[in-house]
Amino acid sequence: MDEKTLRTIKIIFIIVAVFGAMALVLYGVYAFSLLWQTFAAGITISFLLIVLVLIALIAIYLWIRTLLNKRELNRLKNDLEQAKIELKRCESKLNQQNE
Repeated sequence: MDEKTLRTIKIIFIIVAVFGAMALVLYGVYAFSLLWQTFAAGITISFLLIVLVLIALIAIYLWIRTLLNKRELNRLKNDLEQAKIELKRCESKLNQQNE
């Protein structure tokens, strides 16, 4: 082989090596970006799941609180009815005593 052919082969080898290195770097950046997106998606999904669980817990708490308030309201209504009946009885006794 003559010197010109060797120089051409070296130049071609250097060009191939440079393109190979560029492809390797670009593939590494691509893989890193996919990995980064995966981590970001995982963090986002985790955050949304935490928010969803908190909202569900708040909804359950409010439902239980409403249920207990309804129970208390019904109890107080019954107490009020009893107090009304007692008041009417006392008024009728007072009216009987005044007559």
